[in-house]
Amino acid sequence: MNVFVSLLVQVLLFRCVQATDRYNVLLVIIDDLRPETGTYRNSEGESSLTPNLDEFSKESVQFQRAYVQVPLCGPSRASFFTGRTPQSLDYYNHGLNDQKDEDIIKNAPVATMPMFFNNNGYSTMGAGKVFHRQINLEEEFQSTRPSQTEPCECKGGPDSCPKLKCSVPDNKISDLTDYGTLNWGLEKLQSVKDDTFFMALGFRKPHMPFRVPASSEEKVSSLYPNGVPLAVSNKRASRTSLSNYYCSSMDAYAQVYDKDHTTQLNSDPFSETLQRDIRFGYYTAISWADDVVGHLIDGLKQTDLYNNTIVVISSDNGWQLGEHGNWCKNSATELSNRVPLLIRHPGGRKGDRENTIISMISLYPTLAELAGISMPVDVANKLHGRSFANLVVPDSESGRLLRSRKLDSTFHSPYAFSVVSRCKDFSAGEFRSCESSDQINVLGYSVRSDRWRYTEWRSHSKTVPYVNSYVLEQELYDHLNDDGTDPDQSENDNLASNMDFAPVMYTLSLVLKEHYGCNGNACDPDTITFEPTNFPTLVPTTASPTTTISTPAPVQTPAPVQTPAPVQT
Repeated sequence: MNVFVSLLVQVLLFRCVQATDRYNVLLVIIDDLRPETGTYRNSEGESSLTPNLDEFSKESVQFQRAYVQVPLCGPSRASFFTGRTPQSLDYYNHGLNDQKDEDIIKNAPVATMPMFFNNNGYSTMGAGKVFHRQINLEEEFQSTRPSQTEPCECKGGPDSCPKLKCSVPDNKISDLTDYGTLNWGLEKLQSVKDDTFFMALGFRKPHMPFRVPASSEEKVSSLYPNGVPLAVSNKRASRTSLSNYYCSSMDAYAQVYDKDHTTQLNSDPFSETLQRDIRFGYYTAISWADDVVGHLIDGLKQTDLYNNTIVVISSDNGWQLGEHGNWCKNSATELSNRVPLLIRHPGGRKGDRENTIISMISLYPTLAELAGISMPVDVANKLHGRSFANLVVPDSESGRLLRSRKLDSTFHSPYAFSVVSRCKDFSAGEFRSCESSDQINVLGYSVRSDRWRYTEWRSHSKTVPYVNSYVLEQELYDHLNDDGTDPDQSENDNLASNMDFAPVMYTLSLVLKEHYGCNGNACDPDTITFEPTNFPTLVPTTASPTTTISTPAPVQTPAPVQTPAPVQT
């Protein structure tokens, strides 16, 4: 009987969609949200910070291993909204004086995701932090909400909010940006009539500062009556110096706690008080984000749009809360690059956990296919991601909800690639703030496979191709026993210096070279191929370091790693 009812629902949904031929899309981007929901941490129920997101996951496919291409707001959003790699956009950091973030979006050689939907007859609407800059929001969507500046209820006056966390009385909740974005979205959903729509809403929390309703602080306090626990893996035992990130945005907050605090934040541990306040504030902001999303989903269900709308919830990067002694983002770590990704399709899988490795750069072609839009070959060829729509709505012999499958979504790369930038004064041995793209002199190229995360920190110059750069440091972490539910469990032991793992590093180095080095030629990102035959198969860790590894042409054996001279700044 249950099978019959399920089939009947599928048929009715299929007929409904045939009438319009396309699905609506609601895309929700939650700033700086790592996979900290109950369903990602296996803590659903009364102890969960995120009951609404946990409930939504029952109607969705939850991707367990989704990764961004740059773990930093602006470059990450630019990558997945254009479907292009960071190297093709030359965008690794934002706020530089020689690069306008908004111009990078404008000059991309492909229409952005919202503009693609606009060009295919969709009504497009956007509000909140969708792109990194408001000007892109206004240019890429038909209907937008003006930017809103939150008044500062904390110490420091209206122009600065140096206090890390503070609560806003519930009677002033309308002052919060995310509250305004939520209400704007709900009003638009109520007003949508016959138009097929693409709506993107960007919610700013849990981005710092952690300014949330008082009720969110009360909830977290009740869940942790003895205080929010500290990270267990808060030591840096075997991480490389370049992997440690100077989180300059926390400087002002550190000064509030310790006026004598002048060291780079990640060179010395925070006081226990500051650590607990950071973690407490982040949890309160997650709780607030969950409330916002809950109201949004409830509002959508109250319309007649829910059964014809694809809903996607994700983030622009992960976050570190003291694990490995690191804070914030922009590191070549699992915690910095892994993001939550929930996709609900009316005719798709429900409540499933999908372990396939997914790159956020592939979201663009995936949503196009799921929505039922035929993507022209010339457009598809400009995208560096590949659709994974069949992981959301599997094909079937008897009929499928997707009427046009122009993109090949049968192959998923077994790897996810990410890159992070550093500006370092090697003569002084210190990091510095990146003021221009020319000052970026180190890039951390990272690849995540089914079992391993391998990173090569290489010298960087715009005039020197990848294959001619120097390897400065290396990292290798084994994720064999890491199911992603415990942030303290992963990447505590850097195996790069252990020769037993040399064959693994050698093979993954070839994978990086294939992706970033374009087979040893001058690197044109448009020539990057994603066919499985181009990637060597991982050798077992029991192999001898001298084992000959058979690699397919045209991959070339790299020269031995050399000890570089200091990079000139």
